[in-house]
Amino acid sequence: MVRSGCPWEPDTFRVAATNLTENQNLKLSCWLRDHKEEIPEMKFKLKSIVKRAIARRKTTVLTWCLEDGFLFDGWAWIKAAKHKSVEAMQLLWENKIPWDDRLFKVVWQSQSKRVTRWLFGLIPLPNNNKI
Repeated sequence: MVRSGCPWEPDTFRVAATNLTENQNLKLSCWLRDHKEEIPEMKFKLKSIVKRAIARRKTTVLTWCLEDGFLFDGWAWIKAAKHKSVEAMQLLWENKIPWDDRLFKVVWQSQSKRVTRWLFGLIPLPNNNKI
């Protein structure tokens, strides 16, 4: 990016977007969205931003990436499960992002009661509410 006239290194936005408070994150996300034509290189870094945002549970950044058209799929679920990020999983679920069968293995291996409870909470109970 420095070569194309932008004074910052390529990782500047990725690091900033994932190390700020939620309020600062929102302001940075809005600024990036408003200036994305001026920094087209940003598009190529969205996947690394998403990975870092999942690991740090930055749902504001994930929402921005979703709205910006970033394509999430099963890898995002795997990343969220590995980082025990129920917040990211909830966002993926609400946006109907498909998961693959590896998710259950990763959740099991993570040994996170919180993630396991959340995931299995999606399964409706039978009519008599007994398991």
